[in-house]
Amino acid sequence: MRIKFIKSFIAALILLMVVGCPTNPTTKGFTADMVQKVNNQNIEGKIFAKENEYRMDIKERGEDISILVNRESGKQKIIIHSRKTAQEVLNTSNKSLSNNPFESFYYSLKKVLKLLMVMNVRK
Repeated sequence: MRIKFIKSFIAALILLMVVGCPTNPTTKGFTADMVQKVNNQNIEGKIFAKENEYRMDIKERGEDISILVNRESGKQKIIIHSRKTAQEVLNTSNKSLSNNPFESFYYSLKKVLKLLMVMNVRK
């Protein structure tokens, strides 16, 4: 019963990823307002997405930050405008996974799918 629930849950996540996520390559792109709640603080910003790339512009602790993600290359750039600094990291790095909800979702989904495949092989 538990395996059936997990498979249904994963199927729903995959459907959400294919149909409704901002990096769906079949979409022409979109822009949206974004609010993240981190440590009881709201971080507001905008997200711009098109095909396998998206950009998040946020204001955190008084600093304007842009995060440019390229899902195809597996890399992202973090730009802190007030400091005039830029850093490139892998989408699977701890820095990315702890600050980027979309990449964290994709990373977690891949891990769960691998686990389910292992469980099916053992049957």
